[in-house]
Amino acid sequence: MIARFLTPWRRLLTASAISNVGDGIYAVAFPLLGATLTSDPRLIAALGAAVMIPNLVLSLPAGVLVDRLDRGRLMVAVDFARVALLFLLVYLTWSGGLNLLHLFVIAVLLGTGELLFDIAASAYVPSIVPTKDLPRANGHLATAAEVGNGVIGPTVGGLLFASAAALPFAVDAVAFGIASLLILRFAWSKRSNAVDTGADTASEEHAPVTGTGFWRDAGYGLSWLWRNKDLRAITMVVAAWNLFGWMPEAILVLYVSETLGLGSVAFGLFFAATSVGAVVGGLASGRMTTLLGPGRVLAFTVVSYSLLMLPPAVSSSPWTIGAAFFLQGIPLIAWGSVSTSIRQTLVPDELLGRVGSVFRLMGAGMAPIGFLLGGFLGDWLGLREVFIVSGAGLLVAYLVHARALNRLSADFARRIEAEERAPATEDRTA
Repeated sequence: MIARFLTPWRRLLTASAISNVGDGIYAVAFPLLGATLTSDPRLIAALGAAVMIPNLVLSLPAGVLVDRLDRGRLMVAVDFARVALLFLLVYLTWSGGLNLLHLFVIAVLLGTGELLFDIAASAYVPSIVPTKDLPRANGHLATAAEVGNGVIGPTVGGLLFASAAALPFAVDAVAFGIASLLILRFAWSKRSNAVDTGADTASEEHAPVTGTGFWRDAGYGLSWLWRNKDLRAITMVVAAWNLFGWMPEAILVLYVSETLGLGSVAFGLFFAATSVGAVVGGLASGRMTTLLGPGRVLAFTVVSYSLLMLPPAVSSSPWTIGAAFFLQGIPLIAWGSVSTSIRQTLVPDELLGRVGSVFRLMGAGMAPIGFLLGGFLGDWLGLREVFIVSGAGLLVAYLVHARALNRLSADFARRIEAEERAPATEDRTA
């Protein structure tokens, strides 16, 4: 039993779960700590945004680093660096020497660490998990992220800060230290990717290029993805999901208070309902893929999520709307698990970091745009109408790219069949 738990995959999952709790702790503790230094709402908002800035500015360079460096060692190094940063923050807080500049710099550096760790972990997973188990593995990773970053971390961070301002960051540092130690043995010794392949493979169009110049590497990742029409399609749907999916989030608090006439408790419960649904979707994504096949899962998740925008648009029943929000979480995470598995399988290993960084950029880039559009549409059309635009926009985006997604799903299924027919060459247990 212990030997089974100590497999590389289970160590990585546990480390990722602990790291996500740490991410959730400092996501809440940072603005709380900032509020002890300033009461300017603009600075507090900027501090919250500072952790997310690397997703917009550094995603593509981070992808190049993930492809150039050993991914396992990069994850270990990033977590140890976060430990050092957080202990520095603890020292500055306890000594009374902390100022806003320190806080902004550390926030950006921690956001950069989170970005590097997440891209590296996503690119590392296919080296330790069989192709057929990728949807289940990615579903579990998504569940760990949802619970740690969205539920446990923020709750723990708030409680710890109430005891002592430096305490959540000390606990955070310990969490990242444990996470790095969990993966240290196998991640540091196992070479997880080829770091210098050159260009003499297959053809110029499909050859994964690494080691030809940093920015050329970044540009090659973008151009390779753009030339691959099918994978480009899944990128467009990911962008559409983040664009249209975030629109209702912008007006949700007004929708709950003004349209439904409910208070803050209902607002919090609606948010929690989606998170609970996301956990269910993450845990069920592997079984769904086995039963339905990847193509049907992609179709089901997009269509069902789009249709689940209708109840908030037409109903005034809190129970009906709460059920809709809960059900929205299931396809949200299931889509991400299967689409990520397809990308991990069909993208050459040497390009996993760069292509993954494009997906990260599309998610981070479209989300704030969707948030802003949701606010403008709510003012122009009405709060309920935002849900209709959200569902209809995502559904249209899927229908435009449905054929390409079906081809990708078929390729993914063939890879699984080929791997199951081939003799096992290494132990990769999910």
